[in-house]
Amino acid sequence: MATPAPVSQTLVNNALLSATLQDRSKGYVEQVGNHIPLFYWLKKEGRYKPATGNRIEVAVEYGLDTAEPSYQGLENWNLQETDNVTIIQANWKQYGKSIVISGIDKVKANKAAIFNLLEQKEANALTSLQNQMNQHFYLDGTGNSSKRITGLAAMIAEAPTTGTYLGINRATAGNEWWRNQSKDTNGAHFTASGSVPTIVMDMEALKIQCGRLAVGGMQHRYPDLILCTETYFLYYNNAILRSGVRFVNQKVRDAGFDNLTFGGATMIHDVDCPADAGTDQKAFFINSRFVQLRHSAMSDYNFGVGDYQEASDQDGFSAKIKWAGELICTNCAKQGIHQGLQAAA
Repeated sequence: MATPAPVSQTLVNNALLSATLQDRSKGYVEQVGNHIPLFYWLKKEGRYKPATGNRIEVAVEYGLDTAEPSYQGLENWNLQETDNVTIIQANWKQYGKSIVISGIDKVKANKAAIFNLLEQKEANALTSLQNQMNQHFYLDGTGNSSKRITGLAAMIAEAPTTGTYLGINRATAGNEWWRNQSKDTNGAHFTASGSVPTIVMDMEALKIQCGRLAVGGMQHRYPDLILCTETYFLYYNNAILRSGVRFVNQKVRDAGFDNLTFGGATMIHDVDCPADAGTDQKAFFINSRFVQLRHSAMSDYNFGVGDYQEASDQDGFSAKIKWAGELICTNCAKQGIHQGLQAAA
């Protein structure tokens, strides 16, 4: 019987590193987004969902059946189908980072040191990936040749009557149902006298606009999440301090997010939330019941970590963290943007 060929220490180390990576990656989905407001909120509300197929398909509900519902006795019913639900398709967006260790690092370090180095590189790669995804959550998805996530700037546009979102042109007559709500304060968040909280009056007006269409049920009419610039948050905080009434969502605070509440919605500031096109402060009023972050049903593409492999043309070893999915809104009319907030003159 032939003696089996010895297994090289390099292969043993690579196998150990791969097993370590894959074992740790099982916990990445639980950890991911815990410091990113939108990611955290959608996960918490059960709206981080798997998807399959060549494209991501979701049903869009854009109206209610307005046919007369009352009848008498054996009167015939009107069984005519109402056109208030359609299907939209979204392209997959892919994200990834590499975890790389040079061959000389493996030569210099013992096994424990290699694993410590690997742990730091893993954490850095995952944090870098999440932070860049969060920046893209606020953009329109056209960056890097439209390979980025289609973010809030497209979903909740500053100019709702223009542009195309998920293949539907908002400017087209008949597509008014696909337009989000908008409120432009176009001035100070307080009057010049500093006595009237313009920000609060306009926030209430926008909330009412978002709640006009009762799709999803009356209890789902209004925004439940407000993501805003840091200065917008301070403007609102200043306004409510004058009234002496200040409420927070304690569960969200315990999760690590500084927040305030408005009209049943939780407001969270985010350094990645940009100013509006006029460089004024803004906030996205989000009804997250109609927003989903869809991800690949394949674990390899849900922040999964691949095998640890040696490069063919370099003295180094790498593994990849990968994600595929898209941010999708199924009812734009329930979403709003508040823009044009300035400091009092």
